[in-house]
Amino acid sequence: MTDQPPQTPSAPDTFTISRELINTIIVGIVFIVAGIFIGLTLSGGNLTAREVRSIVNDELETAIRNNLSDTLIAAVGTTSDQLRVIVREELSNNDFSTADAGQAVDPMMIEAIVMGALNQIERDRNYMMSNAPYIGPEDAPVVIVEFSDFRCGFCGRHFDQTLTPLLENFDGYIRYVYRDFPVVGGENAVRAALAAECANDQGKFWEYHNLLFTNQANTGGSDMDALSALLVSFAEDLAFDMEQFNACYESQQHYNNIIRDSNDAQSIGARGTPAFVVNGKFLSGAQPYEVFEDVI
Repeated sequence: MTDQPPQTPSAPDTFTISRELINTIIVGIVFIVAGIFIGLTLSGGNLTAREVRSIVNDELETAIRNNLSDTLIAAVGTTSDQLRVIVREELSNNDFSTADAGQAVDPMMIEAIVMGALNQIERDRNYMMSNAPYIGPEDAPVVIVEFSDFRCGFCGRHFDQTLTPLLENFDGYIRYVYRDFPVVGGENAVRAALAAECANDQGKFWEYHNLLFTNQANTGGSDMDALSALLVSFAEDLAFDMEQFNACYESQQHYNNIIRDSNDAQSIGARGTPAFVVNGKFLSGAQPYEVFEDVI
């Protein structure tokens, strides 16, 4: 029997996790965490370093579960725990430009994503100016900003069909902010907005807002004197300080606020009313209740 040459044990097949896969996970985490930070900032949350670290770790676990099946983990020759270590190392490594440069994530890209998120936070803060009237808790996790026109029929439909159930079904969970965008109703809408701003000065914006929408059919027409008399009568019905209200309305005291609101509406791409920003997400038109429910 001829001796056989000694067999060298074959090295087990080894696999490396592709940088493309790692980078996909990293970019996904950056986008997810940036979105969370925007939402928390909008709702007034202040994050500690520990909370930030916790969010990143939680989203890392979610990204691994959602992007890597057991089969894929087996194929790349590692365990999910090892993968977590590798990805965490990559997350803490500032230099992504290693050997596989064609697939590597440029650190400038990560910086651009994060800076874009921070800029979005500042823009969204501006959409919910502190002096804009709102209903609901100040620290609510969901902030809905409506840009609206008191003469707009679609805004009236939103008021009739969507606003009330939203506030009822998500009581304590929504901060609902109203901002003026009188782009449909012309001078009538501007005068109604001025009157509502004066109502806000007396802490009765929402009562006045409701009267304007329930009486929307009566606020049209070309007779501005008749419209002003109607707006004054609403204030009298709500027992306003009439001297204060009349001075505010007649001087167009809040005209600049309406211009500011309208400019912000246009800056987010609103071309008509109503338009909404829900925790930074833009919605256009009188969407049905179910659309808001899904976004929330």
